[in-house]
Amino acid sequence: WVTETDLVEFRAEANDVHSDIVTHTVTADDNPQALSLEDEQTDTWLRTDTAQDLGCGSNGNCTITASFIDEADNTDTTSRDISVDSQNPTIDKFNVNDTYVQTGASVDVEVNASDNINVSRVEADGTTLNTTDGTTWTGTISATTDPMTFTAYDNPGSTDTATQSITLDDQAPQLNNFTYNDDDTISNSTEQFTYTVYINETTNTGAEGTLRTKQLYGDTTTDSVELTQQTGNKYQATADLTTLGYNTSTNSDETLTVRTVDEAGNELTTTKTITI
Repeated sequence: WVTETDLVEFRAEANDVHSDIVTHTVTADDNPQALSLEDEQTDTWLRTDTAQDLGCGSNGNCTITASFIDEADNTDTTSRDISVDSQNPTIDKFNVNDTYVQTGASVDVEVNASDNINVSRVEADGTTLNTTDGTTWTGTISATTDPMTFTAYDNPGSTDTATQSITLDDQAPQLNNFTYNDDDTISNSTEQFTYTVYINETTNTGAEGTLRTKQLYGDTTTDSVELTQQTGNKYQATADLTTLGYNTSTNSDETLTVRTVDEAGNELTTTKTITI
């Protein structure tokens, strides 16, 4: 397989024991114009040209024929078929099941590619994908670079590429200044309090990240309320200690926990002890 601009080396061996070869040409079935073969002085004859200059069309099969004639007009020929494909493949669409991940996480990808003749393979970040129909290519790859690059190849090696931006985040959120509005931290379990924490979330590039979970809980993770963003990186929740799972009839030291998880699954908690 070649494109019409790829160089094709056509070499033939021919000799005549009784006289000299006087005509040595090559033709293509798309263009009968004869081109001369060069004598390499070892009964070998050579012509190097692009498929287009040899006379082959831009797409499809092409037969190249070498003809040899001696001084007595005796003739012999030899032929070789080549396939020409000068149209690049096309990536029609692609899909990634998760674009916010930790470095090295497994990501499922799907790429649809087409070509006028055949898509020979499709890669995602250098990993060859699988196909059952030659159109839809799927696989699981390790997310290591942003952007992710998809490449489709046809038989001669012509390509089309597409990219998908992804966010790589290996850093857990940072939690600071976990407080609530009771200065002595000795509280009645039925009182409403406002809890405040400052959360910083950044990705590997230093860009602002995305939080999936922002939770304040008490006795268990199901005894919880959602922290909501106020301004900047300030988050708050309002609840009484009964809502957070602590028995109103018990005098005790208990622990409140703030739990944060970013979109890549990195998690961090911080705690505060209170007296009920």
